[in-house]
Amino acid sequence: MSAELVRELRSRAAELTAEEQRELGEYLLARAKDAGADPPRVRWRDLCGAVEYPLFGEDAQTYISRTRAESDARRERSLRGGA
Repeated sequence: MSAELVRELRSRAAELTAEEQRELGEYLLARAKDAGADPPRVRWRDLCGAVEYPLFGEDAQTYISRTRAESDARRERSLRGGA
């Protein structure tokens, strides 16, 4: 929309009664709210089957077990004063 059109609309709106201006304002706010509405949320179940198993070449349980063991090892080194 051009700046000229916005200026014209403002000028014409100034000619309206207070009630008409409120009505126009409510209309414009409702349209702006609808236009800026959040997109629908994606549900996790909609993603089911989106990628082939295993995604990163590792079974989920193997990944969990490995990362827990790595985390435990880091924690132990940290408690012993090593980095």
